[in-house]
Amino acid sequence: MQIRVETLQDRAAVEALHGEAFGDEIVPALAAALRIGEGFVRRYSLVADASDDPERPDVVGHVMLTRVQLEAQDGSTREVLCLSPLGVRPDAQGGGVGRALVEAACAAADADEEPFVVLEGAPAMYSRLGFVAAAGRGLRRPSERTPAAAFQVRSLSADRPDDPALRGRVLYPDVFWELDAVGLPMDGPAFLDTLEQACRDLEARVRAADGSPDTAGLATPVPACPGWEVADVVRHLGFIHRFVAAWVEGGRRPRPATVGQPAPDAAPAELLAWFAAGWRALQELLDERGADTPTATWSPWDATCGFWRRRMAHEAAIHALDVAQTLPDKGSGVWWVPDDVALDGVDEVVRLWLGTRLGDAAGGAGELVALVAADRRWTVGLHGGITETHDVPTRADATVAGAPAALYTWLWGRGRADDVTVTGSPAAVEALRAALTRAMQ
Repeated sequence: MQIRVETLQDRAAVEALHGEAFGDEIVPALAAALRIGEGFVRRYSLVADASDDPERPDVVGHVMLTRVQLEAQDGSTREVLCLSPLGVRPDAQGGGVGRALVEAACAAADADEEPFVVLEGAPAMYSRLGFVAAAGRGLRRPSERTPAAAFQVRSLSADRPDDPALRGRVLYPDVFWELDAVGLPMDGPAFLDTLEQACRDLEARVRAADGSPDTAGLATPVPACPGWEVADVVRHLGFIHRFVAAWVEGGRRPRPATVGQPAPDAAPAELLAWFAAGWRALQELLDERGADTPTATWSPWDATCGFWRRRMAHEAAIHALDVAQTLPDKGSGVWWVPDDVALDGVDEVVRLWLGTRLGDAAGGAGELVALVAADRRWTVGLHGGITETHDVPTRADATVAGAPAALYTWLWGRGRADDVTVTGSPAAVEALRAALTRAMQ
């Protein structure tokens, strides 16, 4: 058997062996997409050929190292190598093919003075190949969907673990997300991923306005937040991120005056750098603490970091939408959240905001409004000083129905009226809208 660089003639066999090895189409599609991506390095795409005849190759294994981004704490990035995928044809497994491929790939990277190789995979398998938990090396996993033990690193000769530029968060290319090739399915929404997605989208839109950070985009009025410009949204979110981080770390609600803010006349680039540092630090803190870690919150029923993961995801998502609606032709695409995040956002609005923020000011006349999206239904009733929320099948006086994201944004006062379907009593719906406005002040 020889380990050699993959050729064009090998590609069909490579895709076939990944399909056989993994039993799905995701990994073959990932290999094909990475091969045409910006991070592809031909000499790091290796095959194991069991044939002695160059005219009749027998490809039984494949490994690929691609360049991904490592983002340091200050937001600077550099390229590092990620091992994915590694596949061995089932009839050749157990014979050392995988080990030979990994060793050859790492040797090639070492010869190029690369510092390390990261991957996500089974620790029991990769620990035998020199990989260790990446967190202990100062490298953060690319998604909360990736189990901490599964995100691993193998240091090479040029590694400098104490160099701040070689520590930070590994960022996967978009294709990993597009093919759902990140981590494992979660029991619930990936809130930290949503927080990151929203904040990066907001940053990208502001930076793209007029093509530079020093832009008039920050001075653009925000329709959803009367009296605010984009800069005010950035300041608000950046303050909230630091405020919550201080709340979690201090174990009590901090005094607002103790939370640092940028100068009122901060330059656009300075303001964006301040914003970027804040959300990254908060995400890292919440990731390190774990969702079940007890902490102080303002929820009557949830005193865990999971509350803040959820709350900060929705805070960022809605304000990213504000900026997307203000600068719609900037950034990388349309605003978007996964359906499970949007449905959770509906639940948060009706149970947390309506349920805890109104006190005796619920208003209403006892009419019920059903909120419907996908296979979920919430019934909300306003009874003067009492807010009723449940999912019991009940005849409602009005119904507001739509796609998950449409209902989510409608409740926050950001969606278009024609994105949802309203039937039944207009007065009941108007009373709900008024209550939402009071609760979210």
